[in-house]
Amino acid sequence: MIHPMNRLFQLLACFLLLAGNSLRSHAAETRAELTNLAINGGIQDGKARLILEANLRGGGDPNAPTLYATALDHGITVSAQQIQHNAIATFDLLQGQPDELLLTLTGPGEIQSVTGEALLDWSVRRETNGLRSLVLRPRKSDNPLPRLTTIITAAAADVRRQD
Repeated sequence: MIHPMNRLFQLLACFLLLAGNSLRSHAAETRAELTNLAINGGIQDGKARLILEANLRGGGDPNAPTLYATALDHGITVSAQQIQHNAIATFDLLQGQPDELLLTLTGPGEIQSVTGEALLDWSVRRETNGLRSLVLRPRKSDNPLPRLTTIITAAAADVRRQD
């Protein structure tokens, strides 16, 4: 049996990969000064929290690639039949207006629903190498969208440990 805290840290690591993935597409092309980097976190009341903060300067070019920060608030419900994941994903759009926002998916679970006021639609993209990404497409508007918040529900069946 996997200890609940070990499982929590595994899930936290997966979501850190998701958050880090949000900047992967244009990170090499974006030039900005990063100062006052702070990393903080802890576990309290059954919740694990990791916070990365920094000041980002530069990148004022209107043709510059999209840059956004991702925050995930994740809850898990475990039963004998399945693990139910509920996450609130918040994307703060720092630069540009993206056509798509991507989150890399790992594990055996499947996305059941994604909702959000400013969300046009969503899909799961499956690459030829087996990688899966949740693709979120924000609604287009005349005013730049400063933030996109979505509620993501996923489930994985058969939670028994395979030895």
